[in-house]
Amino acid sequence: MTCYHCGAVAESFACGNCGAVPAPPDPMTRVMPRQRNLQPLENVLVVVLVVAALTALLALTNALAAVVQAVLSLVAAVLFLVWLWQARANTAHAEHRFSPEWVVAGWFVPLANFYIPLRVVLDVRRASLPEGGRTRAAVQVWAWWVAWCLSWVTSLEIHPGGFYVHFLPGGTWLSAVFLTVAGVGLAVTVAKVGREQRSAAGSGL
Repeated sequence: MTCYHCGAVAESFACGNCGAVPAPPDPMTRVMPRQRNLQPLENVLVVVLVVAALTALLALTNALAAVVQAVLSLVAAVLFLVWLWQARANTAHAEHRFSPEWVVAGWFVPLANFYIPLRVVLDVRRASLPEGGRTRAAVQVWAWWVAWCLSWVTSLEIHPGGFYVHFLPGGTWLSAVFLTVAGVGLAVTVAKVGREQRSAAGSGL
């Protein structure tokens, strides 16, 4: 390499001609890792989430709507996990409570699945924002999660011989309402995270 100070050919870290040592790189000019473009996936996911959420209200009285809602819910779940994994990778430079593997595994651990998915989404949402907007973002994510949990709790039905649990939320009218709120809320969160990550990538942050 050529010495920046005297122009001589330097064969080691310090120039053998003048002894100059290269200055450390300017931290303001460092190259950030390339961000994944999630917009195509994000657009599809938002549409599927909203349609699945609205269909939940029809599924209780229409058999075809129930089938469509079940299929859309499965598709939404897969797309959401793929999107969340990549959105977390885009914010890998920030602090996260859980390693990437918990993006998927957290949903399948009994009891822990009431907290880990929420924490993962909170960390991704906050890491996509500047400091000033993180409190409001947390409230929005909590609202989605509370509605999602209530869609399960309210799927209980009491019968003369006891009670049984609907294995999927949306089994009662109240559960379907909470499921609709949760689906729309998650769609809003996905759209905002995507927009904020694109904005940060565009500004070089």
